[in-house]
Amino acid sequence: ITPWIDHEEGFTPYLTQHGRQMALDAPSLDSIFELLGDPKHLQREKGLRALVAFLQGLSGTEDAAVESGISELLSQEPWEKKLGGLMGAKAYVSTCQPQESYLERLRLAAMGLLEDGEVRVRLAVGDCLQALARLQGVCVFEACLPAVLDSIRRNFDRSEDADDGAAEGPDGQRLATAPMARFVTESPALGSPVERPSSPVRGERQGEGQGQGEEQGKEG
Repeated sequence: ITPWIDHEEGFTPYLTQHGRQMALDAPSLDSIFELLGDPKHLQREKGLRALVAFLQGLSGTEDAAVESGISELLSQEPWEKKLGGLMGAKAYVSTCQPQESYLERLRLAAMGLLEDGEVRVRLAVGDCLQALARLQGVCVFEACLPAVLDSIRRNFDRSEDADDGAAEGPDGQRLATAPMARFVTESPALGSPVERPSSPVRGERQGEGQGQGEEQGKEG
């Protein structure tokens, strides 16, 4: 590739011109956050890539605009907006060095979505908290632990029907929770489970025992 382009008034570095074109083509911060909150997955991914590129050249005067855009997405009701806000928060925390006060605001916002009805939002909460923990350390874990344990305690689902007692052992341990455990696959031809092969050694021993029993019966 020729690094220089000949112009009437002299030589202009190709890379400089190319860089200017990229700068002109770069989306604005508002359009980036609009993409992050888009209902379509591909658009959100496009917005995330654009945000990461933007953050890599972030100046100190643009921090407030980025933080405002993330907070705006997190405060909206559609799950796509919340998901985009969490994605943006993770990218911001992983790429830049936000102030401690804003990091705490992000942690509280993420914990507020811990039990969101959309599974993708809940997964993104974990990603965001992980990014915060990598930056701030064990204090994030300690701050989140009580609420996480309380959520597990309240949402743990276990049947307590009276006729379900037979499914428990004497120590309260549930039995037969995986009735299909002895089946390892399904038949491609018939679509039915295929039983786990028995041990060859055990099968030989059983065969020898049966043979000895038959010989003793004939002798008798």
